[in-house]
Amino acid sequence: MKQLGLRGRVLFVYLLLVMVGLGGLGIRFALLQRQQIIGEAEHHLELEALLLNSVLEKPLEHYLEGKLSRTKLRQLIVNLTKSLDSQITILDISGNPVYDSAVEIDQIPNQFNQTEVQLALQNQVQHDTRFDPVTGVERLYIAILIKEDDEEYLAILQLSVPTDPIWTKIRQAWSVVFGTVATVIVAVVVVSLWLANYILRPIGKLQQAATQIAEGNFEQKIPVTGSDELSDLAKTFNNMASQIKRMIEQQQQFVANASHELRTPLTNIKLRVEALQNGALEDTEVANRFLAQIESETDRMANLTRSLLLLSKLDSGVLNLKTESVDVCAIIKERVEALTPTAQAKNSTIRFDCSPNLPALEINPHQLQQICDNLLGNAIKHSTLNCQIHVSAEQAGQEMVIKFADNGPGIPAEDIPHILERFYQVDKAHTHSHKYSGAGLGLSIVQAIVKQHQGRVDVTSRLNEGTTFMIYLPLG
Repeated sequence: MKQLGLRGRVLFVYLLLVMVGLGGLGIRFALLQRQQIIGEAEHHLELEALLLNSVLEKPLEHYLEGKLSRTKLRQLIVNLTKSLDSQITILDISGNPVYDSAVEIDQIPNQFNQTEVQLALQNQVQHDTRFDPVTGVERLYIAILIKEDDEEYLAILQLSVPTDPIWTKIRQAWSVVFGTVATVIVAVVVVSLWLANYILRPIGKLQQAATQIAEGNFEQKIPVTGSDELSDLAKTFNNMASQIKRMIEQQQQFVANASHELRTPLTNIKLRVEALQNGALEDTEVANRFLAQIESETDRMANLTRSLLLLSKLDSGVLNLKTESVDVCAIIKERVEALTPTAQAKNSTIRFDCSPNLPALEINPHQLQQICDNLLGNAIKHSTLNCQIHVSAEQAGQEMVIKFADNGPGIPAEDIPHILERFYQVDKAHTHSHKYSGAGLGLSIVQAIVKQHQGRVDVTSRLNEGTTFMIYLPLG
């Protein structure tokens, strides 16, 4: 059998619960109505019995004393019970019939052992349902004692009514109950179908959109209407689709930029090799210059390859270097001292300030060194002559803040939001670093390392005043 879809399963479960609930409620209500209708019939018989009991006490007493004939007693009882619907039977204390309003008494067997008669002799009122031995019709019986001045028992008054009218009334009540239940179930089915379509229609659109995205159509969007959970789901899906599109575009741009960055040194190497093959090798000075340029381009490709590999590992989580508690000031000081000669070559200075009593930072020391080398190297590379670079480390709440500030050329405001993107390079007209252009991966590596340690990178800059990179890393 074909498996039900999501809509069918939701509708089936919902309707099953509704039908079980309404069915159980209907059955319970029907049973209560049956009990109520039977109870009303029994109560009506009790009232008639009590009424006749008070009326027949004196005539029966006179009949038993011989003051009233059987014929006159029968006539009196007929006159008194004209308006009653029940069959009236009068029994003596032994259960023998004395009078019956419907049949001859010689047709009625002794009633002494009947349930209602036995309990009446014990001053209790009890009802019983059984088939009439004379007519074969099912009847509801009740019996009470007729007493003389609440002392001597005169007779037993037995009343009965056929149960057919009672069952007819019960069936009519049940038809109303179950008809109402059926109507409600039909209404629930209609509402459920509408509700299932209303709820699942956006999910169907979501499925179609997901299929379109899987086929490469990233422009697919789901209309957002309302403010319920389904609208939130549509917003989340659209946001996810946009992020996937952006990631793929970034990946494509990354591949294109990487290809471009590798193509340039490879082209330079190829041209110089061809020149050497075509005779430049015979000129020692030219050959040495070309070999030095080939070596420089080779180093550039090696650095680019290492950077790309490092970024790939950071993105994929493969690079999972162990962290340890490190002295931040000691590591930064060591890297400042290592790069000071490079800064001095441009008549620039590096100053490092470390707040006293800084707590240890949980980080991979090699990655902290990488952060320092990339940011210090970036500051030195893009600085002008006589530039001042200031590095500091301090605690701010539950974070360690490491700042790298310089008074170099600065970064245009429109470039700051993109400065941490891969292969992004500021217009060289603003950087004064024509000789030192790189691949634009150093700051991306810093961003990736900091994110791996649940930190963040902020950048502030003003043209011709300088740039500050702030690294925020959580303590503990």
